[in-house]
Amino acid sequence: DANGKLFSSYRRSDTGTAPPLPTDSRADFGENLLHVSQPVIYQSERYGTVYLGTSTAELDQKIRTYLVTMLTALLVLLSLSVLVALKLQGLISDPIQNLARAARTISQGHDYSIRVTKTADDEIGTLYDSFNQMLVQIERREEERDRADQRTREKSHFLAHMSHELRTPLNSIIGFSDILLTRSAEKLTPKEMKFLRNINSSGDHLLGIINNILDLSKIEAGKMEIVSERVLVPEIVDGVCNVMKGFASRRGIIFTTEFEERLPPLDADPIQLKQILYNLLSNAVKFSPDHSSVAVRVRQLGSKESWLEVRSIEFAVSDQGIGIEPEDRERIFEEFHQLDATAGRKFEGTGLGLALVKNFVELHRGKVQVDSTPGQGSTFRVILPCAGSVVSGSRAAGSAAASEA
Repeated sequence: DANGKLFSSYRRSDTGTAPPLPTDSRADFGENLLHVSQPVIYQSERYGTVYLGTSTAELDQKIRTYLVTMLTALLVLLSLSVLVALKLQGLISDPIQNLARAARTISQGHDYSIRVTKTADDEIGTLYDSFNQMLVQIERREEERDRADQRTREKSHFLAHMSHELRTPLNSIIGFSDILLTRSAEKLTPKEMKFLRNINSSGDHLLGIINNILDLSKIEAGKMEIVSERVLVPEIVDGVCNVMKGFASRRGIIFTTEFEERLPPLDADPIQLKQILYNLLSNAVKFSPDHSSVAVRVRQLGSKESWLEVRSIEFAVSDQGIGIEPEDRERIFEEFHQLDATAGRKFEGTGLGLALVKNFVELHRGKVQVDSTPGQGSTFRVILPCAGSVVSGSRAAGSAAASEA
């Protein structure tokens, strides 16, 4: 009633003890019962409270039934998912694994004639087709490379054979002209002596070209070997300068040499080192004006100063020639390349001298650089590691890659 006293009740025998009667509106669960109470109000006057307590046993049973059903359905779905995954594995992963095995076999055996068999016209089949096309392209390029290697070997053999055939008569021409110049100077007229000297110098020039071509072919074929010796730098430089003085004196060009004190020795091939210096000096003399000078400076570089990042020796050859434009400073080291390639060019040459310098320097794991101002001259710098210095792996790899290119 309105005072909270029990007015009337009905209770089943299995409902247990009734809880304290609530007087407000509420609904909650407790002790396997659902408790619901609602005040009775009419025209703003409260007459009492209706309370209902009902068992939740049936609801609990249904919830348990639903849970069992859901778990059973979940297990069934998981089983189906596993079966579908196994099926998809056979459809997707097996072809990819077959492709991986084929790629592994090709990589190990270098047999690019192998092909994978397509089993379906789907995305995996498209992948198979692309893989086979890639193998076709690789196989074709391998064949082209083999043919190019064969042509290179044939060219090297031809050059070696022809150089021998050409050098034999050239040596005779040079030798006999030397004898005539020495023994017949008084018997020949000045004009005849001029012709004889032209024969001798032309033979020397042609022999040098043949030797350069043969050296270049050996480098390209990977047959150029370095016979390293402990060499003293001043002796090598003075020897090359003495050889070049006769050639340079005809045009009034003089050499100046400058050595840093206590230069360490080099582990280098003396023949190739002389060839490097000879080509640089020849190039400097060729492009220098008459009655000018060519400077040769040799100094030691610390590991922090050197591009090689090890203790090094720098050879610098400077001239007062025509100079080189910035865009041409890399091209001058290409084989058979000359900045003035027109038919009436002023300066003679085959364009092999600097190419050989670059290759010989890189065979010694060194570096060649050029600084130049057009119209004012050029300075070629050759940097070689000192005896006992080891060029780092990245620098050595870079030099080897550059030499191969």
